[in-house]
Amino acid sequence: MSDERTTRSPLYRSLISGEPLTLRGARLATVSVSDIPRRPRFTGIVEKADIGRSLDRKAIEAINMFYWSSLEQEIFGRTYNILDCDNYIARPSSTPQDDPDSEGPLTHGIAGHVALFEEPEGFLHIVVFHVWPQWHGRGVGREFLNTSIDEARSRGLSVIKLGTTNDNLPALYFYQRAGFVIEQVVCGEVLRGHGAELIGFSGIPVRDEIQMRLELR
Repeated sequence: MSDERTTRSPLYRSLISGEPLTLRGARLATVSVSDIPRRPRFTGIVEKADIGRSLDRKAIEAINMFYWSSLEQEIFGRTYNILDCDNYIARPSSTPQDDPDSEGPLTHGIAGHVALFEEPEGFLHIVVFHVWPQWHGRGVGREFLNTSIDEARSRGLSVIKLGTTNDNLPALYFYQRAGFVIEQVVCGEVLRGHGAELIGFSGIPVRDEIQMRLELR
């Protein structure tokens, strides 16, 4: 569960104008699909990162420090060290015409990162799911989700779970469209963990942990 409240840098990108957006400056709006310009799609590979390789480790550390200011995540009642997970990175084969590295933070050559953990209870846990803001709207998230599904099936697992916060409307939109259902809402969990109320996406108070589940068929 990422905490994007730890930075004032642009965390999103307008799908209509392409403008970089901060957490508080972002809004949801009902629009026609035809109103959204088509952007160059991600081309490249999603591959397992080699933590022992300095370039891969640096890329993973950079994106997690940008979104979370930590390599640890507290979710599902426990703390995860990202480097102890199975880490996958999206490595672009080319840079789109609207050069992403000229529009945002240094990506260290990746478009995003997902960390997976096989839980003893018999499901695959998506611990973090990050896409650099300048790569939003290019299909990177879908590639990560496909990779997570393939990984779960290769391990003989039929369930994928993840957690997010009540304010993270873009994530709730994305995951539910992909087939995830809300399994549980742990009211006040984020508030208890931080000891104070945070202001999240579009000014929404961040209080609750939303746990989601995908059944594989």
